[in-house]
Parts: sequence; C-alpha cells; structure tokens
Amino acid sequence: MSTIISAKTLFEPKLCFSPLTATAVGPAGPPSSLTVSPYSGPSTALVISAAGLVTAEQLQWVQLGLSVPAGTTINGVRVCYQVIGTPGTHITQVRLTEMTTPNVAVVRWDDAVTLGSTTPVCYTSRQAAFVTAGTITLMLRIAIAKAHDQILLGELALVN
Repeated sequence: MSTIISAKTLFEPKLCFSPLTATAVGPAGPPSSLTVSPYSGPSTALVISAAGLVTAEQLQWVQLGLSVPAGTTINGVRVCYQVIGTPGTHITQVRLTEMTTPNVAVVRWDDAVTLGSTTPVCYTSRQAAFVTAGTITLMLRIAIAKAHDQILLGELALVN
C-alpha cells in the first residue's frame, strides 16, 4: 500500500538522507539524459532536469547510496518532492537495491508509482518489510515531459 504522508506519520522513526549526493544514471549506468544539481532555494534541495524529453521507457534514474547499518528493518520509503512543469513530468518508480559483492545488486523494494504533484509533498511507499544485510541504494526512475521541466527533491528517508 502506498500513500501520501499524513501528519500522523511525520513522526515515525526514520533514517533521513540529503538528496545532494545523488547521481543520474542511464539503463546501464552513466551517462544519463538527466542533470542533477543543488537547487537555489534552498541549496540543500536537489533539482532534476533534462535537455529534452525523457520517457519512463528510457530507464533514466537518479540514485543515492544510503548509509544504513546492517540489520536495520525497512518498513517504508519516503520521498519529498515537487514537480515544476507540465503533466507527464514525474517520478515513475521508487526502488531500493541491496549489494554485497560488486557484481550483484538485488532489488529489495520496487514501487511503480506516478509522483507528479506540483505542490511540495512527501510520499511514503509501504511494502513488506525487510532487514538490511548489505549496502542500500535508493533509485528513482524519472520522466521529463519538456526541456524546462524540473523535479525538486527534498528529504529522502527510510521508515523503520
């Protein structure tokens, strides 16, 4: 079940992460059609943009390595964002992968979703909980409808 975050869930225990170390990758890693950079107000937010149309089928991702202690139970993924632009610009998927050896990353969380709010909002994805055993990467699949559209990212969090 996935929901927009309510006032009740604002105070859930969570591990919070800044989006500033995120990178953009294509279907097989870099290079990407996306650009990520600090936003101007506040500069601790991240802005995602592209030079032109980026469809969900192009598998363009923004990924962020998360420092999560082994043995942490993950019950939810929270993404705070805002779309500045036209309909069709949105986050199309929220994914967590887990890696131990450098040749394998297992998808532990996958939420195909359309996050296209034009007002600032936090979305919480909830699925079956899992306990971490390796490194965790948060991945957001992105669609950009027009060249000047943007997606702003604020807090990213794991609800435990």
